[in-house]
Amino acid sequence: MCYRPESDTLFEATSKDEAEAIVADVPLVQHGCVNYQLYEWRIVMEQHTLTEF
Repeated sequence: MCYRPESDTLFEATSKDEAEAIVADVPLVQHGCVNYQLYEWRIVMEQHTLTEF
């Protein structure tokens, strides 16, 4: 029997190869209990200027 987590897992990696290596070390992935997809997220921050009235 395999456990299926009810939430997504987020982690930080510096490259796709590093991300795949992290996922490959997860026992649930090693035993074929879960399927996964890797998505690249880019943090975008917009700088705001506060104006006093």
